[in-house]
Amino acid sequence: MKLRHLLSVCTLGICAAAFATPILDQVNNADPVYLWSPIYSSIQSNWSQSFQQSAGNISGGGFLLGAGGSGSDTFTIGVYSAEPSANPGSLLASGTATGTPGNWVDAFWNPINVAPNATLYLGITSTTSSNFTSTYTVYNSYPLGAIGIGGYVYNNYYVDLGFRTYSDDSASVSDSGSTLVMMAGSVLGLVALGRRFASNRA
Repeated sequence: MKLRHLLSVCTLGICAAAFATPILDQVNNADPVYLWSPIYSSIQSNWSQSFQQSAGNISGGGFLLGAGGSGSDTFTIGVYSAEPSANPGSLLASGTATGTPGNWVDAFWNPINVAPNATLYLGITSTTSSNFTSTYTVYNSYPLGAIGIGGYVYNNYYVDLGFRTYSDDSASVSDSGSTLVMMAGSVLGLVALGRRFASNRA
């Protein structure tokens, strides 16, 4: 195998580790779906959804937007360790995405390790305050969580937001990116070895 081909394989390996395929982990899209609250630009004003991630990491999350509103907007979706409207500092990771009325808006981030089946919270904010609404379902359609605001989770209301979360398809996630660093080091080592081999042949 030529060195150039080896470098291509290793480089692709780094890309695969950095951009692994997201897998749907938790989802609540039960029918019927109703319009809920406007989505504001401040996390302190918005409802959140608690959930339990089955995988050992989380790489993204999404909300089903209400059919009201017009045009498009940019949304920030984040995962929190505590109810976000009362604890905005509990943000673990977040991403941004563009959404349109009546459709899912999903945002992704570098996957982070989480404890499987531990309670987490998904929150959302919009750029154009209150032009869009979230959606909700009834009858406890998602039994592993509930809506929340102001630091309180309404488990006894049997109401859940239309939401979903994603995990990373890799076996494990590095907290510090050390895996990628080691892989990059391997590539550099191959480069040095190739140059040495070429100079010896010369």
